[in-house]
Amino acid sequence: CAPIPHSVVAEQPGGRMVLDINRVKGALWGALIGDALAMPSHWYYGGERQVRADYGRITDYVKPKMELYGSIMNKSNTGGGGRGAASGDIIGRVINHGKRHLWESGRHMHYHCTLEKGENTLEAQLLRLCLRSIVRTGGEFSQSSFRDDYVTFMTTPGSHNDAYASTCHRMFFANRERGLPLEQCPDNDSHNVDTVDGLILPVIACGLSLLKDDKSSDPDCVKEACSRCIAVTRRSKVLPTFASELALALNRVVKAEMSLQEAVSLCAKDLGMSGNLARAAKMDDQVTACYLETSVPSLLTMCYKYDGRFEEGLLANANCGGENVHRGIVLGAMLGASVGEKAIEGRWKDGLKDHEDIRQEIDAFAIALAESQHMGYNGA
Repeated sequence: CAPIPHSVVAEQPGGRMVLDINRVKGALWGALIGDALAMPSHWYYGGERQVRADYGRITDYVKPKMELYGSIMNKSNTGGGGRGAASGDIIGRVINHGKRHLWESGRHMHYHCTLEKGENTLEAQLLRLCLRSIVRTGGEFSQSSFRDDYVTFMTTPGSHNDAYASTCHRMFFANRERGLPLEQCPDNDSHNVDTVDGLILPVIACGLSLLKDDKSSDPDCVKEACSRCIAVTRRSKVLPTFASELALALNRVVKAEMSLQEAVSLCAKDLGMSGNLARAAKMDDQVTACYLETSVPSLLTMCYKYDGRFEEGLLANANCGGENVHRGIVLGAMLGASVGEKAIEGRWKDGLKDHEDIRQEIDAFAIALAESQHMGYNGA
């Protein structure tokens, strides 16, 4: 097909769709870059001052410290969700193999102390897993296929190297150990599950997969797809609304229907958020926790503030601290979609630990989207 302008999806004679993959690839690279950059300063609630004390100003990928003052991994339940003792063995035996000792009381280990410079966290690894699952099912998100992939990945020693796993994963596998059917294993502790990390898979992997049949502009279709994706790993009534609005915003940027600033402004309006993003963007970047009522407004504000400034935005997020990893994954996807893969400097892609595998996975995902009866393929 002849190259088309910077727009991503264009109607062609005969009803065929042409997919320019530059922005799709930009979103996926951006998500993984945002994760790896923020990983060393994840949950640094002392903000920029605490980040500087450990790393100076972050300007590149760095290996995390082994210990983190204020880490609550030593108070987290290794046998299920939330707080609790390190006596359970969901962590160590069932998932995150060999990592339980890092959760023991009296220790103050960094949540990602086992990761290397430029290595992705568990949630970003699950994003990659979801992309691979979608490729294998012909560009469509399959709930049953991804559920099987998720269980296999999490229970296979050496599948990832992260020390930490969030509440939803610990609850899922605790329920599995009790003998519940996999469809009934997703759970909710009413505190640590309706959180920003739950946006990653539905917004990015599942949301972008809807481009295959151009369902990405249908709010009902997007919400239903996001709900099915979320329900694989967690039980949540509130996440589908947030995820679907963010997925709509991402796909509006991918298709060049709106600028990123326009898309997130509409998203904020549709979510009923008060305040003006342009005014909020003039303030310092916010240190927030994982809860949706604070993390999503800060995410949308940073998208607005750093539109067109990919590197500056992701470094700002990394140096901000707080719950910046999962915010950084979605922020990276938004900023990456806005500028496109070709505008992202090679050092950010090549600096990722698994960059060769990642490149193959991103290429395969983009091709899977294009290989349908409705689309043609417009250049890498």
